[in-house]
Amino acid sequence: MTRFQSGIRLIALSVVVAFSGCERRPASADEGPPAAPGNVISCFPDSGPLAFTINGVPVPEKTIERFAAFYREMGLAVPDLAKRKAIEEGILTTAAVYSDYRDNGKLEEWTKRVREIGEKLKGGESFADVAKSSSDCPTKEQGGDLGAPFSRDKNVAALSEAAFSLKVGEVSPPIVSPYGAHFLKVDSRIDGSSPERDQRKASHILVAFDSDELKDASGYREKCQRLLKEARFESVKEPFKKFIPVAHRR
Repeated sequence: MTRFQSGIRLIALSVVVAFSGCERRPASADEGPPAAPGNVISCFPDSGPLAFTINGVPVPEKTIERFAAFYREMGLAVPDLAKRKAIEEGILTTAAVYSDYRDNGKLEEWTKRVREIGEKLKGGESFADVAKSSSDCPTKEQGGDLGAPFSRDKNVAALSEAAFSLKVGEVSPPIVSPYGAHFLKVDSRIDGSSPERDQRKASHILVAFDSDELKDASGYREKCQRLLKEARFESVKEPFKKFIPVAHRR
């Protein structure tokens, strides 16, 4: 297992979802498509009505439905439980981390790098070559290869959800996770006897929010935990209020 894979699995599985007060300016839950400051890449690309915002980061209803469908494929049949898990594991950490880098003015330079890499891929450069020259993940030495095939529950939610949606050989648009933006390519698929047993082998290119911070895996996990404790839900639409404790809303 690579150092990166170990890190993303630890964050996905060990971060405690807890909140405390934090002053943020609420945004309207009726906005859409989601906006981002300036011309930066949005945290969640889905368009349409918003369910709520997290620290001012718009979360479209479609994003929740997309992740909920992913968790239902993992065997979580109760719709409300799938939506709750979608919010807690697929959305919350990413939004909390994204908002921190937004508030610290780091998204513009990050966006520039993401778009430059996207242009290289669109221009016909091989995925492995771009990974070797541009990725912030140690897997760059292997052309972005993430190693052994993984099942739906063995990777960070944003990457797994995309990996099991893409066709073999297809390259994703930028996928935002707690680490930054990823371009993901599915190299092969293994179909098991059930969706929970399906596997994908994939490669990725990471454009980190802050590559220096990722060198300290335990420190980065601590940062994610702190940001989760500070995260606040705002402008929560009625159907989604049951998933979020009143004390954690603005």
